[in-house]
Amino acid sequence: MRIYRHDKEWLKNQPPFVKTNVDTNNRVDWTKRDLQILAKVKVAVEGFKYQRKACKNNDK
Repeated sequence: MRIYRHDKEWLKNQPPFVKTNVDTNNRVDWTKRDLQILAKVKVAVEGFKYQRKACKNNDK
């Protein structure tokens, strides 16, 4: 505000500030993500199966 009041001529000669947009590609490859999650789920299910077998063996 100070420059606007005291040095309008200088302010007029300054180029305007231009914000550049960064072009990002935020698209998701859902097939790839589904396969990654599927692999993790399979590992988790196998872990549960192993734990269940271990629990059954300990109960005997």
